[in-house]
Amino acid sequence: MKIEKFIKFSIIFSILPAIYFALFPGKIVLITIICSYPLILFVFIKWKNLVVSPREFSINLFFWYSLIILFRGFIEAESNADWINLLSTGVALFLFLPLTIHFGRNINFSLAAINSFIIYGIPLVFILFFISDDSGPFGFAHMISPIYLLILLIPVLNLKLSLIIILITIISFFSDISIRSNLLNISVAFLICSTFLLKNRKFILRILKILRTFFLYSPIFFIILGATGIFNIFQIGDSLDEFIIDDGKGNTQDVFVDSRTEVYSDVLSQLSIKNAFVFGLGASGKTKTHLTNVQNSDFDKVYKEGRRGTESGMLNYIQYGGFLGALFYLILFMRASYLAVYRSNNWLIIMIGMWVSFKGFYSFIEDTTVFSVSTIFIFISIGLCFNNELRSLQDDEIKALFRKKLFKKVVF
Repeated sequence: MKIEKFIKFSIIFSILPAIYFALFPGKIVLITIICSYPLILFVFIKWKNLVVSPREFSINLFFWYSLIILFRGFIEAESNADWINLLSTGVALFLFLPLTIHFGRNINFSLAAINSFIIYGIPLVFILFFISDDSGPFGFAHMISPIYLLILLIPVLNLKLSLIIILITIISFFSDISIRSNLLNISVAFLICSTFLLKNRKFILRILKILRTFFLYSPIFFIILGATGIFNIFQIGDSLDEFIIDDGKGNTQDVFVDSRTEVYSDVLSQLSIKNAFVFGLGASGKTKTHLTNVQNSDFDKVYKEGRRGTESGMLNYIQYGGFLGALFYLILFMRASYLAVYRSNNWLIIMIGMWVSFKGFYSFIEDTTVFSVSTIFIFISIGLCFNNELRSLQDDEIKALFRKKLFKKVVF
C-alpha cells in the first residue's frame, strides 16, 4: 500500500470512532483499538517511507519524549482501567498521532490528507450532524474542525471548492452556537484568511509577526501569574456582565464563564503532591477530580480513580509529561510557525504559520488531543509549516498546484 492511500485510510479511520460513539454512547475503547492499531502496524512497516527527511530536531524531540511518556505509563500502570486507557487512547496518542506531522511535511502526503477529508471525511462527519447532539471531542463541530485549515486555502482554490468550504463552515458555525471554541476558531481562521487581500502591504506582515509572538509567549506569562496567585486570566469574566449564547435548541453558554481554573488547579495540585512538575505523571497519570460519576461511559472506573485528561491539549501534556512535555509540545508550534512566517516565499504558508501559532496559544485553553481527525489536522498544519517544498513556492505556483491537485477523484 502506498503512503498516500494509507493517509486516506487514516482520515477515514480517525472519524469512525466518533460515529460509533454517537450510536453507542460511552463505548469508545474497543472501536479506538480497532481503528488505530492497523494504522500503527502500517507505520512500523512503512516507517522509512513515512518519516520525511531531512529530520527536524523539534519533531524528533517531541516524538521520542512522547514514547518515553507512554513507556512510563506501562511501567507505572496500577489497575485494569490504566491498561485499558493505555492500550486504547494512550498508544494512539503517544505513538501514532505525533507521526501524522509527517502527513504535512510532504506535498503528496499533505494533498492526500486534504483530499481525503474533502471527499471522504466530510460526508462521514455529516453523519454526526444527523445522529449526534454531542458537543464534546466526538461531536459534529469538533470532528468537522479540519474545515478551519481549509478556510485558509480559499484564496488558492477554485470557486466551486471555495463555495463548498464556506457552506460547510456556515453549517458548522450554526450547528451549535453555544460551542464557544468553534465560533472562535472559525472567526480567527477567516481573519487570518482575509490578510491575503493585503499581502502586498508590508505592515501586515509586521503585525502578524507581533501577533505570533503574543500567541506563543503570552500563555507562559499568564500561567506564571495564575500559579503565583497574582492574576487569573480565566476569571476575567467575573468582572464582566454575562453574555449568554442561546442556540434556540435549549443549549446556552455564558461566553465569559470560567471553565478552566478548576482543571488547571487539579493538575497542578497533583503534580505538586507527586513532586512531578518536571517530568509529569506519565501516560497512566491521574488527577483528583469531582467527575466521579459519569453516566453512559465505559470509562466510569477511570474517572473514579481520577481524571486522565482535560479539554486543554497543552494541559494534558503538562499532566502526562510535566513542564518538559509542555515545552516540547510548545516548541513544535514555535519552530513550525517561525519557519512559515519568516522563511516562506508565499502567503498561504505564512497564513498557516499564523494559524499554527494561534493553535499553540489555544492549546492552553482547549484542543484536547485524542485519536480523531481533529487532532490529526492540527499536526498536519504543523507539518505544512515544515514542508520545504511548499515554503519555496511563489504565490502563483502554489495556487496552480492546489487548483490542479485538490478535489480530484480518489480511487482506492
